[in-house]
Amino acid sequence: DLNLESNPGTGELVVQWNGAGTPDITGYRVTCTPTNGQQGNSLQEFVDAEQNSCTLENLRPGVEYNVSVVTVKDDMESSPVSTVITPDVPQLPDLTFEDVTDTTISLRWTPLSTTAVTGYRVTVVAAGETIP
Repeated sequence: DLNLESNPGTGELVVQWNGAGTPDITGYRVTCTPTNGQQGNSLQEFVDAEQNSCTLENLRPGVEYNVSVVTVKDDMESSPVSTVITPDVPQLPDLTFEDVTDTTISLRWTPLSTTAVTGYRVTVVAAGETIP
């Protein structure tokens, strides 16, 4: 079984698994690949046999990833244990409305401290309308 914990604020994903029952393994290979049609980083980590977790960095929020772990012993690999995750898009913790008039609105927020966010989209919708 894989246990995944995504941190939207940092773009990190902690991957944990049950250790192999096989003696004398070399370690584990952890891969994280965007699923078909998704744009994002493909990541791979080799983890020592004594460990059963690793942290993957720089995942793009909102992109669906396939995460797999295989046990490695010399030049042989087990069948993968896999699951799919879509890291959440981080939310702004402190959006405030500064100056609101009949024709203008000023907004203020603290930028998120993650490189996974490349910008902010502000959408204005009149009362009674729906967001496109």
